[in-house]
Amino acid sequence: MTLDALEYIVAPPRTLARRGAPPPFRTSSGIAPAKLALEQPVHIRDRESRPVSGLMDADVRSTMRIPIIAAAILIAAVLGAAASARAQDSIGAVGQLADQIARVLPADGQVRIIVTDFDDNHGVTSDYSRYLADLLILQLGRTPRLLPIERRHLRIVLGQFQLRGGDLAKRDNVRKGASQFHADVLLLDGLTELDAQVALDAKVIDVTSGDALGFASAGVAKDARVQRMLETGRQ
Repeated sequence: MTLDALEYIVAPPRTLARRGAPPPFRTSSGIAPAKLALEQPVHIRDRESRPVSGLMDADVRSTMRIPIIAAAILIAAVLGAAASARAQDSIGAVGQLADQIARVLPADGQVRIIVTDFDDNHGVTSDYSRYLADLLILQLGRTPRLLPIERRHLRIVLGQFQLRGGDLAKRDNVRKGASQFHADVLLLDGLTELDAQVALDAKVIDVTSGDALGFASAGVAKDARVQRMLETGRQ
């Protein structure tokens, strides 16, 4: 490098102008190259020689997007599997109800149980409501100490008092029905239709005191057969 060139780099432009040096070169935009270089974003390279700046480059973003999408798919699969596990077929769901009910009843001595139909939120009884009640009677009857009362006997007694199953929620009506069977416990059963399943619930009531001993719940997957039974025999 010549002395004149070195002096051009080191000396300020005004000093060079006084000495008769040529004016500094400028770009077409009128900005000196040194100033233009300083105004460009500076990228610091890390140990892997990848640019590090305030914004991630396209490669980094695309690399991170893959595990994020995979995690979202995994979470959706887990939630879907959990929902499927909660919603069972009718027999499995009623069996779960029976197990929960048995746990809140006295462990010793026989217990006579009135089982009502599974009416919906509007008090409507369907073929599916009656089917669930029959299933629950069968499931409870498998435990020797539990003595569920058959629905046909309950219908006769309710007819005598001009009552429906839902009317047994009132304490006076509970005692009327229970006195006919010497029952110890009343199950107030119900169902709620959801998008993909039917939620079942049972309230266990002590006939003597009218107090709730506990609750039971389960879910049934709403397939075509369940949907058809929900729509038939409504009264």
